[in-house]
Amino acid sequence: MGNAFISRPSNRGNINVLQTTGTSQSDVMPQNACTSSFSLLGHSHSANDIVSDILSVARGGTGCSSLTSGNILLGNGTSAITSTSVLAQSKGGTGTSSFYEKGTWTPVIGSTGSTAPSVSYGYRYGSYYRVGNLVFVGCHINMNISSVGSNYACIKGLPYKCGGDTDKYGLSLVEEYYAVENGDGDPRGLVIQGTTQIHIKGHSGAGAINWKKGSGQYIGYCGCYIKT
Repeated sequence: MGNAFISRPSNRGNINVLQTTGTSQSDVMPQNACTSSFSLLGHSHSANDIVSDILSVARGGTGCSSLTSGNILLGNGTSAITSTSVLAQSKGGTGTSSFYEKGTWTPVIGSTGSTAPSVSYGYRYGSYYRVGNLVFVGCHINMNISSVGSNYACIKGLPYKCGGDTDKYGLSLVEEYYAVENGDGDPRGLVIQGTTQIHIKGHSGAGAINWKKGSGQYIGYCGCYIKT
């Protein structure tokens, strides 16, 4: 075909490709002789585009892809891709395991019976970290117990109700100093499914035990359990 140049009759017209050595009908390669359309696509902006809080970033298909507040991408009639949905997809599709939280909780010396112990606190510390459904808790309490209450010893106030596939989760003992009846006997702390309580058990973890009246007493636990 030789050398060619491109011409366009008007701003909205089709592009024609012509040989430089001829101008006859046979010298012109029309638009429909190409595999790709040479038609120009109209494109315009208005003042509303600037103040609408939507920034168009591409043209094509059934609509413009846009950056909008809270969304990473919105385009061509599909649902918005948000930062939350991206994290969920990267964590197996549910987003549960991507959840992270930390905070404090207030441990309460309690009883598994209807009558609570009478207790004054020197201090009581409680902290937790949650990653997905896994909760790590820690607590340390200094107290004076004047009445042990009814039934057996427990610590109440965990930040999340216990769930999971087992009926209890064992915690590690941080300290116990004459807080329970078998003082300094390495009592076990078990988070009981369906509750926000740590039940205090004997060394074997089988038998429940009672608080002990006294002053200058200490107890503390730390460990993990699965929330509902």
